[in-house]
Amino acid sequence: IQELTSDQTLLKEAVSSTEALGSTALYDALHAAFRKLRGIEGRKAIVLLSDGDDTSSQLAYDRILEEAKAQGVMLYGIGLGDVRKSVLKELSDVTGGRAFFVPKASGLADVYGKIADELRRQYYLSYSTTNKKWDGRFIKLEVKSKNPDWSVRARRGYFAVRGGVGAGAPK
Repeated sequence: IQELTSDQTLLKEAVSSTEALGSTALYDALHAAFRKLRGIEGRKAIVLLSDGDDTSSQLAYDRILEEAKAQGVMLYGIGLGDVRKSVLKELSDVTGGRAFFVPKASGLADVYGKIADELRRQYYLSYSTTNKKWDGRFIKLEVKSKNPDWSVRARRGYFAVRGGVGAGAPK
């Protein structure tokens, strides 16, 4: 509905003009969002308000899950009302994001505030791999903190593809 912009007026107009009608192509929408964000440098996040159900996508869930793992974009899933929690939780977890579930729209402002606060307080870590085998397999990663007061969430790994930053591999 709206190209990427920091113009809050345009964003508000796009959100206000949106209506929930007909079927849901959640996976196709995520694919399009990942594609739009691919050329943008720096940290990226998607905030997804959904019931987690997909009724009309051309793309399958497994493909979107693999794409989510590869993109380096955190996904924050927000489930409102009666939702399919497993989809939102898994997509959020594999990207280093977080899932929230609220029974009523009145709880959304608090959730959006938590997401904004979390995004402002994050650290961005990188590392250099010793991997020499660029065969496309998914290499699992685990990030831990020695400080028990710190909460750590990170993407679960990367695909071993040479030079494919978008695919999650180190440069």
